[in-house]
Amino acid sequence: MLTPVDNPLNIKTIEDLTRPEVAIANLQEGSGSRQLLERSLREAGIAPHLVKGFERMMPNHLQIAQAIAAGEISTGISTASVAEAFGLGFIPLHRSRYDLVVLKSYLEDLPVRQLLSTLDHRRVLSQLKGLGSFDTSQTGEIVATVSPLRSGHNL
Repeated sequence: MLTPVDNPLNIKTIEDLTRPEVAIANLQEGSGSRQLLERSLREAGIAPHLVKGFERMMPNHLQIAQAIAAGEISTGISTASVAEAFGLGFIPLHRSRYDLVVLKSYLEDLPVRQLLSTLDHRRVLSQLKGLGSFDTSQTGEIVATVSPLRSGHNL
């Protein structure tokens, strides 16, 4: 969730969205951020109609950030990189992990070794960190190998 940099309403959790002084704006139905908001509300047992502004739509993350910066809304769902770009506060609701899966038999192939080496390069890691709140501690590492599911396929 994005907030003004000083977070004057002290928003910390999804439950804070039900407070009467908190107003949000939402993204279009089906967007990943809206799905995250809806799932977070459902998991917290909060009906969407209890959130002031839930039905107010904005076309994209940048408009949400601009509305927060202008004081039009208290918070909205977006990414850490948008918060950083606009100088806003950020409260993570979810962490996503991204893995690259490669057949074990290809791990020693030059293109795969080059890709893993590139991902683990300090400049690439620095650029990823610059995008905001990426955990790069395992970037470029082989974190697991799995036995073949059936003969002829090495995973």
